[in-house]
Amino acid sequence: MAFDPLSSDGKSADGAPLPKRLLWMLAYWAMGVLAVGTVGYFIRLWIKT
Repeated sequence: MAFDPLSSDGKSADGAPLPKRLLWMLAYWAMGVLAVGTVGYFIRLWIKT
């Protein structure tokens, strides 16, 4: 993972406004946040009961 979304935001090599790798990184980040959020929520419910 040698991809820096901050540095290649304005200067993309292929001239595309939004690289597909950045879209995939955002999708994986969103899925990870959702997974961590749901797991933490269920653990909190399980500890409370």
